[in-house]
Amino acid sequence: MRPITSLMLTLLLCACAALPRHEAPPLEVTLEVIREDPCAGDSLGLVLTNGSSVPVLYNLCASVLERHTEEEWEQLPSERVCTMELLTLGPGRQICYPMQLPKDTTPGQYRFLTRISSMDNGPQQLVSSPPFRVVAR
Repeated sequence: MRPITSLMLTLLLCACAALPRHEAPPLEVTLEVIREDPCAGDSLGLVLTNGSSVPVLYNLCASVLERHTEEEWEQLPSERVCTMELLTLGPGRQICYPMQLPKDTTPGQYRFLTRISSMDNGPQQLVSSPPFRVVAR
């Protein structure tokens, strides 16, 4: 009787491993910059919108500013101090976070990046704002 039990248990485990895994759909989240043609040191707003059907976790203070160089995006250093907490943004909701450009920001194309994740501890995703232009004073 023991060999049959072992065989049945093995078959059951193999069958369970072969079941398709449910992958969560990508989160539908956008990040926008509210301010047209800002200058170095100007304040602007980062708007995060959750178009997903599930809550997302975020921290807009930890967003990264990038500058477009010849052919790539280059992350700029930041002296901003943030708490390392994750906030929850419900489905269909949006939040605006005030952000200030560094005083030494040079004219050019920029974007913000922020990390989000879902409540089910899925992988983090990067969300980028559309590029925006910083102009000289």
